[in-house]
Amino acid sequence: SSSVSSSPSWDVFINLSGDTLPVVTASRISQLFEPSQGPLGNTNFVTSASCVTGLVPTSIYDFPEHTMKRAHYFQRHIPKTLSHVDSTTGEWKKDVETPIYFGSQWMALTHDFTEYVIRSLDHPNGLGAVLKHALIETEVLMTDETFFATMLMNSPAFRDTIPKLNDDGALERFPSMRSLRYERMDENAPNAWGEYTSSEPLYDIPTRFG
Repeated sequence: SSSVSSSPSWDVFINLSGDTLPVVTASRISQLFEPSQGPLGNTNFVTSASCVTGLVPTSIYDFPEHTMKRAHYFQRHIPKTLSHVDSTTGEWKKDVETPIYFGSQWMALTHDFTEYVIRSLDHPNGLGAVLKHALIETEVLMTDETFFATMLMNSPAFRDTIPKLNDDGALERFPSMRSLRYERMDENAPNAWGEYTSSEPLYDIPTRFG
């Protein structure tokens, strides 16, 4: 919270996992995400190409009923509607359907959306705070890649800031870009549809992790 309020000049918050590093320079990242002219400016990336729906978040209802993604949240009867204050307009929203969305831990968030998430967590009736308490009450764990995707897709002021894609899945404003991701050592297992994200490991994986 303090970093947002004390540094209003930054444009994008980029989250990386512990085994990843950027593959382009900091100056190039600044050019790409520059709000007024950068092809990635004013866009919130909460997913990666390894997600089922590519560069846009995946709804929980897109997963087959028998899979872990759905069972994890529905087995404890997490509420499907929430009542909360819209942190942007101040409007009270009662019993709003709040579906869960999935993304990736590799994300790039705009300053405005990051500030919105913090405000909604700070406000006792904000969407972030209400969602957090619902998870605590139902004893359900939610990862960061699911939390931010869910917040984004359930925020009317920001849900349209997800990437706009061409028919082939490439970014409209930057057609050479098809992913915001990094190859991981554990991405060689089948997903919920029995499909493999890659055929061969790119790293030497210790036996106990294989």
